Order: sequence, then C-alpha cells, then structure tokens
Amino acid sequence: MEYTGKPRVRTEQQNKSLHLYFEMLASELNQSGWSIQKLLKHTVEINWTKDLIKELLWRPIQKMLVQKESTTKLDKTQEIDLIYDHINRYVGEICGIHVEWPKETDIAPLNTPYKPQNQAETH
Repeated sequence: MEYTGKPRVRTEQQNKSLHLYFEMLASELNQSGWSIQKLLKHTVEINWTKDLIKELLWRPIQKMLVQKESTTKLDKTQEIDLIYDHINRYVGEICGIHVEWPKETDIAPLNTPYKPQNQAETH
C-alpha cells in the first residue's frame, strides 16, 4: 500500500480499537503497579484510566510525531501505528508491559471492562 500523503479519517472500528487500547493499557499498568507518576517520574500516586492514557501518553506523542491535536484527525493506519509503536516500545522498556493492539474480536464485547492478563479471577 502506497501512502499518498492525503489524510484519511479513521474508521469507527479503528476509533473503537484506539479507545479500547487506552483502556487495556491503563488496566495493565494499574494491575502491574505502574502509576502515572512512577511511569512519568512524578511523586504523587494516581492510577491510570483510559482518559489519562489518552491525554498523558497518547496525545503528547501524537503531537510530537504527527503534529495533530485530535485523534479524530489521525490517518487511519500509518499515524495510529506510528504512535502505538512508540508508546508500546516506551512502556515495554520502562515497565516491561506490552499490550497488543486490539483485534476485531476484542472490540465486540465493549460492554464488559477489560481484565488485565495477570489479574486473578475472584469468586
């Protein structure tokens, strides 16, 4: 596939994937004990949320890499992949956590909250 430089708006599925990734990464970071401050080198302990992932990790890297303020303006493949790859590498190097990009089958059950892989079932 050749990139023409013509901006393309992401699809609804890609938007769902993007926000599911934020939620999945927030949950994995929280479950693994990586607060925002621990990851970003601050002192007050605050747990991650999908909105904080978007605002404190995704959006600043997005602005640096593609100079776009809104996730709605991102190219539907190249720019999202670029930003994801940078975040995944950074979090992997610092925290030892790698969250795969959501698959189509992951998006369907969005009515149930994401459970981290290392979270034990409680009954």
